[in-house]
Amino acid sequence: MLLAVVVTLLGMAAGIYFNSPQAKSPITLPQKTDGENIDIEDIRRENVRVVETVTVDKNNVLGLVSQLKRPLEFHFSTENTVFSGESSKVTASDCYVKGTKAKVVRSENGRETMHYVLTDNSFFLWESGKRSYEKLGKGSFSYDDVAFMPPYEDLLDFAVIDDAKSFDSEGNIFIEVTGKREDSEISETYVISVSTGLPTEVIFKNDSEMLAKTKVTLIGTDEIAEHIFLLPDNSTAS
Repeated sequence: MLLAVVVTLLGMAAGIYFNSPQAKSPITLPQKTDGENIDIEDIRRENVRVVETVTVDKNNVLGLVSQLKRPLEFHFSTENTVFSGESSKVTASDCYVKGTKAKVVRSENGRETMHYVLTDNSFFLWESGKRSYEKLGKGSFSYDDVAFMPPYEDLLDFAVIDDAKSFDSEGNIFIEVTGKREDSEISETYVISVSTGLPTEVIFKNDSEMLAKTKVTLIGTDEIAEHIFLLPDNSTAS
């Protein structure tokens, strides 16, 4: 039953994001390889330097995004809305990333429903309040999938970039990119925080009709405690 839940969930996510193909040459985002976190102030200064002296447009935006750095450890919360006609379904996710490990807690109506932990090789999931869990091969699963937050590496799948710009909000710089994939009428908009190097919003539209929206409601870059990634029986995920 639990396995069916996750297959349905990830299938719905894939449907929302239109089964996008893998980028042929993904944007490589610099990370420390010695297991140490990059200071968020250093990230902010280096990322701002990338965009502060140029005008961001659709011709240079991918090159600029490819230079952004993001922290090795961070956590973020999202509000995910899927629209169907006049109705909509809202879920929330709390996500924790520490190097190659990730944890996602999904909630509906303020109640935690599912937990996911990803390691280098495995994908664990369990229902809230339960001590038993399922273990699967990681495959292509990522925390982006279960958080409904497409990574901005997906920008390279665009066949056309319709618009790109930077803007300032409360003293923070953001990059906004809108485009379409080949043979698709779906317009995708990504908003990226230059200060953190992380996406903050993704919107899918068909003409003026809203299809799906994921909004990041919190980003934190404090060190993530190891116990966050424990399985429900308090064993270590591996």
